[in-house]
Amino acid sequence: MTDSPPSEVTILEPRMVSVAFHGLFDADDADNVMRQIEAAVEHEPFFMFEAVMSDITKATPEARRLAAERFRRLPKRAIAVVGGSFGQRMVAKLTIRAIAWLDKANSETAYFPESEDARAWLRGYAERHGSTL
Repeated sequence: MTDSPPSEVTILEPRMVSVAFHGLFDADDADNVMRQIEAAVEHEPFFMFEAVMSDITKATPEARRLAAERFRRLPKRAIAVVGGSFGQRMVAKLTIRAIAWLDKANSETAYFPESEDARAWLRGYAERHGSTL
C-alpha cells in the first residue's frame, strides 16, 4: 500500500465510468478500481471508459497486469484518455496495449486534453456503434 490517495471511480451515467488516477497506481489501487468498474458494467453489453491521467505518477507492472487481465473480461468498450503529460499518457498506453494483447475485442481508444471533449466523443461513439460494441 502506498501513501498516494486512491484513484477515484465515478459512474457518470449508465455505461459511462470515469477513473481519476492519483499518485502511484499499485496493485491494491488497481484491485479497488477494478472491483468498482466490474460492479458497474459487468452486465452491460458495452461501456464507455474515461481515464483521467493528469495526477498519476507511475503504475507498477503488477497494477498494469492486474488491470489488463480483469479489464479484458469486461464487455466491449470505448476508452478516452484525458490529459496528462507525455509520460502519463504512456502509462495509459502501456496498460491499453496489455488489454488489447489479452483481448482481441474491437475497442476504440482516443486521447483528449479535457474531459468535456472525451465525454462527448464517448457518447458519440456509443450512439454510432452501440449496437455493434
